[in-house]
Amino acid sequence: MKSIYFIRHGEGYHNLDNYSLLYPRLTEKGLQQCVELKTKLQDIKFDKIFVSPLIRTIETALNSFDKKNKFISVDYIREVIKNNCDYCGSIQEKKDNFSNIDFCVDEINNKLESDEDVEIRLDKLFNLINHEIYENIAIVSHGEFIFRFINKYGDLLGIENKDFFNNCEYRVGLL
Repeated sequence: MKSIYFIRHGEGYHNLDNYSLLYPRLTEKGLQQCVELKTKLQDIKFDKIFVSPLIRTIETALNSFDKKNKFISVDYIREVIKNNCDYCGSIQEKKDNFSNIDFCVDEINNKLESDEDVEIRLDKLFNLINHEIYENIAIVSHGEFIFRFINKYGDLLGIENKDFFNNCEYRVGLL
C-alpha cells in the first residue's frame, strides 16, 4: 500500500486578493508555512515528489522537503487556469534555475481549458499514482486542481475531507 500526500502550495502573493499577478511567488507567511510543513513531514521518507511547474509550487516543494529528494515536475498537475496568477512562466528558465528538479515538460499550455480538458489531467494524475511502485509520494499542486481531484478520486483513496485545501495543507490518500 502506498501513501500519497496531496499538498497545496504555501500562501502566494496572489492569495492576498491579487489574482491578476503573473507568476506569483510565496509570501513570507507562505515560506513559514513550508517550514511548518517540513517539520510535520520530517519523519517520512518520500520516494518521489511531483510538483507543478508554477513557481509557487516549486518554492513550496523546495522549502518543505529535503533537497536530496527526487523532485519531478509534470504539467498536468498545474492549476486550472482562471486568472493571470494561474499561468506558467518559461520552463527553460525554470530548468536553468532549479537544476534539482526533473522537468518532464518543455512547453506549457497556457490556454483556458474546458472542464473536459481538466478531467483528462485528473485522470493522468490518478494513472500516475496508481502505477507508481513507491510507498510515499507527494503531490505539490494547487487549490482548484487538488479540490477537483479529491472530489473525483477521494473515495478510492480513503480521503473523507473533500473541502477546499488551505495553503500548505496536506491530506493523505492510500492506494
